[in-house]
Amino acid sequence: MSDQVPFRGVLLDQRSINALLLAERLLGYSLQIMQGSWSGASASAGTHSGGGALDVSVENADGSLISQSEQVARVHALRAAGFAAWRRRPDQASASSPWPYHVHGILAGDPLV
Repeated sequence: MSDQVPFRGVLLDQRSINALLLAERLLGYSLQIMQGSWSGASASAGTHSGGGALDVSVENADGSLISQSEQVARVHALRAAGFAAWRRRPDQASASSPWPYHVHGILAGDPLV
């Protein structure tokens, strides 16, 4: 069995999927995953090169940002599910590797990180 599991258009490991599903149950809705694990994106500084990593969108369907309190709720739900999670802003990225607003999460204790 592979550690890499296709899930909603990205690769995650089963522990990360289980934790994400718990976070979604706590929130009462599904989250949009922007980036999973094993993605190799240069902007991530290697944090997405193994398992246990994901980025979650904080945008509405029209591209506008959800409220700050909703962003914080996503961070708290991911943390309650076992992720070290925090909000990231575009001004925290380098000019050569920009990223949008999102919540970044690393699953604590995941042996595939």
